[in-house]
Amino acid sequence: FIVASGAGGGTDIFARTIQSVIVKYKLMDAPIVVLNKGGGSGSEGFIYGSASAADPYKVTFGTNNEYLLPYVAKMGYTAESLTPVAAMALDEFLIWVNDKSPYKDAKAFIDAAKKGDGLRMGGSQSKDTDQTLVSMISAATGAKFTYIPFKSGGEAAVQLAGAHIDANVNNPNENIGQWKAGMVRPL
Repeated sequence: FIVASGAGGGTDIFARTIQSVIVKYKLMDAPIVVLNKGGGSGSEGFIYGSASAADPYKVTFGTNNEYLLPYVAKMGYTAESLTPVAAMALDEFLIWVNDKSPYKDAKAFIDAAKKGDGLRMGGSQSKDTDQTLVSMISAATGAKFTYIPFKSGGEAAVQLAGAHIDANVNNPNENIGQWKAGMVRPL
């Protein structure tokens, strides 16, 4: 399994869940290796996957970046060079803050982001769903955010838990460890 994101992110967790189901129910005799190639907002994984188009033993797990990246940047692949097999997940994103954050709800958070230089919002990759969501929140509310891309949602979760950013937009499964530890909370 080629994962077009870094380890610990939603796409990685999803691919490893599918891997574990296949192993648990003995759906294949061959071993399944998960290979993370998350550089360039996932383009590294898509390029690697498209170069293996004739190999029926390689499956690429990615986001809608497969289609979006070639529209916004020159890529070493085209969306047509990959063959969709299945849409298997729906990402639900939340705004998360550090547990010590003064923001108790989305309104207080948005109000704070309208002041001064705004707030630092992290997410997984640039030009991906995370950055799009941050841009949409900004456009809808007038809040100002500096978007900081990380290699995965897992890395964004760690940065938020350490209070290096003000918030992140992550799937619940990407922040669950820090949430259970009382380090972050959703708004």
